[in-house]
Amino acid sequence: MFWEIFRFELKYRIKRPATWAYFGILFAFGCLIAMDGGNGNGSEKAFANSSFQIAVFMGIMSIFMTMISSAVMGVPVYRDIEHGVKDYYFSYPVNEKGYLLGRFCGSFLILMLISLGLHLGMIVGYSLGPFVGWEEAERFGPLNLWHYIQPTFTLLWPNLLFTGTIFFCLVALTRKVFISYVGSVLFFIGYLLAINLTQDVANQDLADILDPFAFNTYSNATKYWTPVEQNVLTQPLTGNFLINRLLWIGASLLLLVFTLFRFDFVRFLDKRLGKKKKGEVAEVEDKSGVSWSLPRVIPTFSNGLYFRQMLQQAWLEFRSILKDVYFIGMILGGVLFLFLDGWLGNTTYGTPDLPVTYFMIESKNATYIIFVFIIIIFYTGEVVHRDKSVGFNQIADALPTPNWMSYGSKFMAMALVAFFLASMVWVVGVFSQTVQGYFNYEFGKYFTDLYLLEFPRYLQLVILAFFVHILVNKKFLGHVMAITVWLVLFGINTVAEVNFNMWLYSYRPGYLISDMNGFGHFIKPVSWFNLYWLAFGGVLLIIGNLLWNRGTEATWRTRLKLMGTRWNARAAIGIFALLAIWVGSGAFIYHNVKTLNNYQKSDYQEDLSVKYENQYSQYAKVLQPKIIDVNVKADIYASERRVELDGDFVLINKTGADIDSLFLTFNSSKSLSDLVGFTIDGQEPEQIFGDDDQRFYIYKMPRPMKPTDTLAMNMKLKGGYKGFPNSGFGQSIVYNGTFFNSNAFPSFGYNSSRELTGDLDRKKNDLEPKDYFSPEQTDTFGLSNFLFEDDADYVMFEATISTDPGQIAIAPGYLQRDWEENGRKYYHYKMDKEMLNFYNFCSAEYQVARDVWKGPDGNEVNIEIFHHENHDITWIASLRLSKLLSIISTPISRPTSLGRCAS
Repeated sequence: MFWEIFRFELKYRIKRPATWAYFGILFAFGCLIAMDGGNGNGSEKAFANSSFQIAVFMGIMSIFMTMISSAVMGVPVYRDIEHGVKDYYFSYPVNEKGYLLGRFCGSFLILMLISLGLHLGMIVGYSLGPFVGWEEAERFGPLNLWHYIQPTFTLLWPNLLFTGTIFFCLVALTRKVFISYVGSVLFFIGYLLAINLTQDVANQDLADILDPFAFNTYSNATKYWTPVEQNVLTQPLTGNFLINRLLWIGASLLLLVFTLFRFDFVRFLDKRLGKKKKGEVAEVEDKSGVSWSLPRVIPTFSNGLYFRQMLQQAWLEFRSILKDVYFIGMILGGVLFLFLDGWLGNTTYGTPDLPVTYFMIESKNATYIIFVFIIIIFYTGEVVHRDKSVGFNQIADALPTPNWMSYGSKFMAMALVAFFLASMVWVVGVFSQTVQGYFNYEFGKYFTDLYLLEFPRYLQLVILAFFVHILVNKKFLGHVMAITVWLVLFGINTVAEVNFNMWLYSYRPGYLISDMNGFGHFIKPVSWFNLYWLAFGGVLLIIGNLLWNRGTEATWRTRLKLMGTRWNARAAIGIFALLAIWVGSGAFIYHNVKTLNNYQKSDYQEDLSVKYENQYSQYAKVLQPKIIDVNVKADIYASERRVELDGDFVLINKTGADIDSLFLTFNSSKSLSDLVGFTIDGQEPEQIFGDDDQRFYIYKMPRPMKPTDTLAMNMKLKGGYKGFPNSGFGQSIVYNGTFFNSNAFPSFGYNSSRELTGDLDRKKNDLEPKDYFSPEQTDTFGLSNFLFEDDADYVMFEATISTDPGQIAIAPGYLQRDWEENGRKYYHYKMDKEMLNFYNFCSAEYQVARDVWKGPDGNEVNIEIFHHENHDITWIASLRLSKLLSIISTPISRPTSLGRCAS
């Protein structure tokens, strides 16, 4: 019977749309990645389709194909229970081993066929790559089929055999198909954890052998390959790689053999015989002859009753999810990862940091978000289709209850799940902080982030998954389609480089949390985008309610007719109100992102750099004066996130020729560095050229500068942030913790730092590779400049800074005096010696720790640590380090300050 079952499995699978859906997904993904130049793990000097790149891509995809493997290998045996054909196996001469092997071999052959979609996609993608133009044509080498065949047999298919065998055997031994889906997630996440934990294992050979996917094994075996070797070599089956493959293929076969001998039809296909479920009571015949009078029931139909039933049903659904053993397993896995990310990831160069609250919050963005995504996707499907799964849908659909009662209860249940997932972050965070001996929990930060910013994001994910499952109306296909939607969004954002958040569902600007600035200015843009997408999601929810399927008629034609009959004033008002909020918030966001912040496409900066180099590199060695003296007046308006700068500079001509023009390059946008006043020797210079896009200008000097001549230059600038951008953090000027430097002022001449640096990017734009070598000893121009500074050699520096009340402003030099005037704080700094022409300005609500170190010769060093009020441990360590640096520094002739450190 093996061959009959084997052939049946093949025919059945070939005809299934899901088989070709998986094939198509792998084809599309492989094709897009290949056209874009591959996975980027190899050398940029090797071919995009080198043998190394292809093998690594297959290894990575074999890990991600765990989900597909569970879907294909987890259901073939369970189908016989689901379709109710178990009794036939007792009446046919079918033995367990033939049955099981037929199902396994047929399904695994289909899984291998599905995996070929990746190969076909890669071949097509690499063939189209030179013509698409996403990567330069020279990076695509000739097609070599062996480079696809060899890693398929050594990496891809052995890995699929391993995962496929696990999921097949789990279902065969437990009779539970859902374990394959949950198991695939836990296995995938567990493997990622194992990789992180074994990175520091001293015995690398052991780590190589124990890697079930051999990804690290392959990486370690090929890490010293040159670009030429990456192009042509394939990893032979030798050493640790051979041992690894034999070990895990052998483990897969042993598990299959164990299952073959453990499996039997009576245990798998029949119910537990002679056992009653807990709480089940046998029926007892009533022989008393007494007639019982049943109470009269008066049915009640009211919206209030339905609303209470909706709440009760939602709570019942939520409790059933919490009690689900697979949900518990996934939550425990997520909690473990959340804890480990907050513990192991809290280090800087191997030194543990304090487990502050903002870091505990940020830990959710590492691995935990994957758990959130998977739980919401799968359990949304479980909740939406629960009535069908338990065979109760026909009864539920016949009850005289409105759609919104059942529909709303299911959505509310998933909203509670999202709330629960958000709450787990602060529960684990507080536990982790306590275990590490840190007790400043800052619950305000936890709740602001998790409930105001993050919970709406989880809700958006629930809404989309809910809507997709209602449209598809099939549980497992709904899972696939929901994941596909997110993969498409991810592909549009990363591969197609479309980064406009208003076009990508649930996308929004990133944000940073700090002890000094808290959430700062980030709450506003994130909240507006959350409102924007929740309003759009609300429209989807109402449409989903109108399309909610009741009864046996599930065709689109029937559902659309029902949608028309269900359309009423309440639905219309709801949709139009939500659309009004969506459009209104979208208009406000667009005004901030596009008008106030001049949003540009993702490749705008690259194009700008290319044009800048092509147009102005001819001025790379133009003679310009040097700055020898700087006196800056800086007014920092932290509460308004803006600054005003007034800089007086003394210029000198250190060249041997006359200088009649000044070339200025601004290195930031006009909104952050707007020149409002410019004089040279008290006169406004004539602008003889201006490029507002590149912010490159040429001014004619009032008089030519002779060698050794000096001139006085004054620049007045204003800068600040208006509204909020599409992306970027805008953290130079913040409410508490402003930090910006001398780059606010323009540089002289051509600024080579604005050029593209990557060889691939330069080659793609027809630019020569960048030369990073120092100038020759005979290069007069090169020897006249510092390595990182062209505008000056050494300068005398002085600055007067004003800031908001309650804040302390810091700049290089020694504090001459500080005072209050017109409700603002002023600080005057002056350096007693020449310094590099690079300086910064800070302003924040600092606490100051002071100490004095006395050397053996009586010299004193004044030490000041500016720190956040909660960073006591940090400033104590900084004081000790400062004293140590003072001991090893050169002798100091007078009392001085080692420098001001901000923490």
